[in-house]
Amino acid sequence: DAGRRDFGHFVSSAESWRDRGVLYEDLARVNLNPPHASILLFTPLTWIPFDAAVGVWIALQVATLTAGVVLIARALNLTAARVEWIVPVIVASAMTTHNWIEGQVGGLIFVGSVAAWRETRRNRFFAASTAFAGLINLKPQLALLLLAPSWPTRLRSIVAGAMLAISGVV
Repeated sequence: DAGRRDFGHFVSSAESWRDRGVLYEDLARVNLNPPHASILLFTPLTWIPFDAAVGVWIALQVATLTAGVVLIARALNLTAARVEWIVPVIVASAMTTHNWIEGQVGGLIFVGSVAAWRETRRNRFFAASTAFAGLINLKPQLALLLLAPSWPTRLRSIVAGAMLAISGVV
């Protein structure tokens, strides 16, 4: 039942914010997404019936999973034969399974991570920094990803992330 999973709580929090201006209520199950992410991602889903919102969220997760695999395949020039075994592995992974069961934001994290990786491979550091900043703003613990890129990319990511966070609070 999606209403009892994380997704249901995310939509409920957004609905509370929309109706009463309270995003984080004192409930047993807490929405740990940052305010700007909760508002931007889930408030639009409160304007439609919950079952339709679940359908939209599932479609978004499928689209982001597909986009991420396509971006990887293109970046590495993978043939269809190589990709056809990658997709079941991704779909069967514990992370993907958890994402589907709970209705988490894993698809967005996946495609954002792929974008950061791809832009770093292409030496497009401003785009990579922007992707890293978006990921860190969505899930702050992803700041650990900044251990991988160069110092200039790390610094640009931190500055861009701070600007995104400040704009989310203001």
